[in-house]
Amino acid sequence: MVDGRVHRDKRRWWSRIPAGSAVAVLVVLAAAAFVVAVAVTPAPVKESPPQQIPPVNVRAMLIRPLAGMVDDVLLPGVLDPNRVVGVAAEVAGRIERIPSREGRPCDANDKLVLLNTDLLKADYDLANATKEFDAREQKRVADLVSSGVATPTEADQARTKAAASAARLESAEARLRRAVIVAPIAGVLNRLAVEEGEYVSPGQLVAEIVEVDPMLVVVAVPEREMGYLRVGDTHEVRVDALGGEKATGTISYISETADAATRTTRVELTVANPLRRLRSGQIVTVQLKRRTLRNQILIPLAAVIPLEEGKRVYVVDNDGLGRPCEVKLGFFKSQQGRVLVQVLDGLSAGDVLIVENPRYVGPGQPVNVVGWIGDPPATRPATRPAAGSGGVREVRP
Repeated sequence: MVDGRVHRDKRRWWSRIPAGSAVAVLVVLAAAAFVVAVAVTPAPVKESPPQQIPPVNVRAMLIRPLAGMVDDVLLPGVLDPNRVVGVAAEVAGRIERIPSREGRPCDANDKLVLLNTDLLKADYDLANATKEFDAREQKRVADLVSSGVATPTEADQARTKAAASAARLESAEARLRRAVIVAPIAGVLNRLAVEEGEYVSPGQLVAEIVEVDPMLVVVAVPEREMGYLRVGDTHEVRVDALGGEKATGTISYISETADAATRTTRVELTVANPLRRLRSGQIVTVQLKRRTLRNQILIPLAAVIPLEEGKRVYVVDNDGLGRPCEVKLGFFKSQQGRVLVQVLDGLSAGDVLIVENPRYVGPGQPVNVVGWIGDPPATRPATRPAAGSGGVREVRP
């Protein structure tokens, strides 16, 4: 019984606590439970503001189609003399004097080589005397025919003999005249092949004259360019050996046959050379004009991004964001040290093309135009604010 009583006392211990004290105990327990709950509850994560893409500084150009543009091609060429003439002796004889010197300019009919004329002069004198005698004989026979003493046959024989004598005189005179060997054309006496005292025979080469004004520019033109060329067309020639000095050449000859190995055709242009500054063998660059194109768009090759399929450029839209454009390209052109390329499709007049750093721009990428190739547009494209800035920031070139 004692154990039963004790058990009842333990079970009812709270019943002996005063009512006010019980409420206080409950409050303390609830507060402790709240503190424990707050302690084990994780703190809320603070939401960070959305990250802004930083703008890219670029240089751009305004697309302005060219009203008229020459489509040309640059080809290497070589300068050649217009003519190289070999001068030969026409009569036999010993060289008595050479009044000219190699390397000097000469005019047509200038004396180059003088042959000894002793024998030629004697032949001339004999032919002249024979011709005068036969002429007098013809006149006597003609008088005898008139008086009936000579026959017409004798008159014909006398007339034929006189004509033959006159022809022999002309031949002797021509040989005597050709003992003085003269320049057939104007040019430069490039080479003397004989010396004074030497005996020459008919047909033997004695001198070589080079015509240097005008000069010829010889160009090997590829097959695809031949349809644009005509005899009489003028094209620009740049002489590399003279620091890029320019001259105008006129097409004077187009070969009818092409080289079987290279599939190129020989084309010759004539270039004036009054000061003899152009020399044979010099390398030149010929700017062959193919056609004149209208409303063409040319852009720097550096602005083009090659892809696996096609080509891409970036333009700046009205909101100052990069926008990709797929483009179709045409021919290439060198201009003032830059390589330009023709755009056949993908760009229009008024587009703002990103020329510098296009590979750092993505679709929708904010850009700042910090410089312009050529004149800037009247209305600048918008620019996006940098991260942390309070508004739109326009960067002036």
